[in-house]
Amino acid sequence: MRDFLLTGASGHIGESVLNHLHLVDDIRLHCPLRPNTFDRLSEKLKSKYPSVEFFACELSDIELIEYMEQKSFEGIIHIAGLYDLDANNGDLYLSNVVASMGLVNVCNRLKISRFLHISTVAVAGSIKSELKESPLKNKDKFYNEYERTKYMAEDFIVNSLHPDCSLTVMRPGIVLGSSDASVQIKLDGPYFVINYINQFKNILKKLFFLYFPYNPISVMPFCNVDMVTQAICSWIVEKKEYEKYYNIVFNNNPNVEIFLKEVLAAFDIRLKLIPTRKITLLKKVLPYVNIPANLYDYLFYGPTISNELFQRDFSKVATNYEDYFDSFISNYKAQNKGLAGE
Repeated sequence: MRDFLLTGASGHIGESVLNHLHLVDDIRLHCPLRPNTFDRLSEKLKSKYPSVEFFACELSDIELIEYMEQKSFEGIIHIAGLYDLDANNGDLYLSNVVASMGLVNVCNRLKISRFLHISTVAVAGSIKSELKESPLKNKDKFYNEYERTKYMAEDFIVNSLHPDCSLTVMRPGIVLGSSDASVQIKLDGPYFVINYINQFKNILKKLFFLYFPYNPISVMPFCNVDMVTQAICSWIVEKKEYEKYYNIVFNNNPNVEIFLKEVLAAFDIRLKLIPTRKITLLKKVLPYVNIPANLYDYLFYGPTISNELFQRDFSKVATNYEDYFDSFISNYKAQNKGLAGE
């Protein structure tokens, strides 16, 4: 039996991994849950995944080492993290950095041979150049503390694991929902925009043009849950050498203008979009209409994302954006029939 520690099991990607692997004969997953949520989450998860071991533990606690000393673990899959653009700095640091430090300590103490860290393309921060599948160079330029703490976590893991540990870092882009319409979509950046287009579509249909703040040539770094899940599962199941870095994004991702036009067309809205420059005051207004202020920055996203290594090593997983968009919109509409009379 091959034992793996999987963090973030109750999250969107983590539970998708459980769903794919909990019945694989020679894989046994062990999933720590936070003590303050264990009673609420464990009963539901245990009923769905009876072969998975769930236990209450913070990732920075000594109890994690004591638990893992009882078995011979092959690897750690670190998915857990706080993804909330408006969370306070302390919570982001504890969830993204301190938790990662705890796992590195466990890995080094027990000499675990494999480590998979699920990072994010957001570690590129506000740079305007290309994010390659290679070590990070950006150290200072970030839109928000989420990006900064994810950068710090990745940097610490890369530079602190014991030399005999085989490390792989996967950086997903903006994760869109599953191709399975029955899977509840996580409310993420693009969905805030789509929700407002959906809610105000009757008004928008009456307009001939709309001034909207965005950079028309900024490329949206999208991927979907299926791509990330299948890449993680391949890393766990297949005993082979992987590259150290992979950027998980669709092939041929759209720029902001194309994405907005496609969403408008999906709701039969034919107005002309006129891009405007970035307006700082508008960013301050967004929270009053329930849109995270930091989402605004991604309409002016700077980096381009290289994914050649991901395409090469996960060719069965890599997906074109054009092949996914229709099912993405269909699933959104299926799960949001109550909005604006849908």
